Amino acid sequence: MKQVEEIIAEQGFIDWANGVPSKQADDWQQWMQQNPHQQTLVNEALNFVRLLQVKEVTLSQAEIALEKNRLLTSINEAAKVVPLRKNVKWWLSAAACMLLVVASYGIYQLVFAKHETTTAYGQIAKQQLPDGSIVLLNSNTIIKYEKKWDNTHPREVWITGEAFFEVQKTANKQPFIVHANNFDVVVTGTKFNVVNRPNSANVLLKEGSVTLQAAGSKTLQLLPGEYVNVQNAVQHNAPLAKELAKEEATLAWVNKKLYFENANVTLVAQKIKELYGLEVVIASNEVAAKTVSGILPNDSLDVLLQALEATAEFKISKKANSIYIEMPN
Repeated sequence: MKQVEEIIAEQGFIDWANGVPSKQADDWQQWMQQNPHQQTLVNEALNFVRLLQVKEVTLSQAEIALEKNRLLTSINEAAKVVPLRKNVKWWLSAAACMLLVVASYGIYQLVFAKHETTTAYGQIAKQQLPDGSIVLLNSNTIIKYEKKWDNTHPREVWITGEAFFEVQKTANKQPFIVHANNFDVVVTGTKFNVVNRPNSANVLLKEGSVTLQAAGSKTLQLLPGEYVNVQNAVQHNAPLAKELAKEEATLAWVNKKLYFENANVTLVAQKIKELYGLEVVIASNEVAAKTVSGILPNDSLDVLLQALEATAEFKISKKANSIYIEMPN
């Protein structure tokens, strides 16, 4: 019968607990199906792994002392009901558990932690990955990846937001996988753009080739200049479909621009919220029915709003954390 400490030491369990696809995770899933009586033990191990998955913050000495005192109190209480003949083994297990709790941050950093790069509202930043690949992150974006990559496992990145990837090829053609909420992008060496936001999800391929995998849909291989609107497929429960990319519009942000072509004001408001974190209030249906076309600056909210107002189609004002778009006087 497995013990908790044995379970959390298995890579297959860690992969399964974190939702990382691997053969070991599949083997672990099969073991669980064959051993349903171990579910309680598995739940304990899963809770422990989740405990370790905290943000990368350093624990203070006071916090460590507090956790030690809590654990010692629990040990003392439990020891009152533990039979004498089991004391030695039990105390060894308790001591091991205490060391794990006290060192949880260190274990997390060395084994479980992912490096995280975040851009603030209105910020664009470049990040080099462990293999030399380059990622340009749009505003309000987070990417996560393991701190060290080897040449035996796929290179994996998790994204929330928008980013442009320039992936380096490896000698053994090691796969590079970008994980989003409803889809994965699998490549070896290429340049592509990925959007994974609440109201939009899409992939545009600029160079090379990628394979797109989405839940409930067949895999789809993209060629340069092709684009897939994943959000549309998910919303309509439809297969992934390729279309000719509007590269200038999709990649305008790389050059700190926004490209609009007969875009209604609602879409403009959505972009402002995504990139700058501000609510946009559209004063009337008349305003909402208007459209915007053109290339606007994206590196300054004030300049963007001034450019919109310069069209003489809108009156724009800022109040607290909201932007109001009205008809001009």
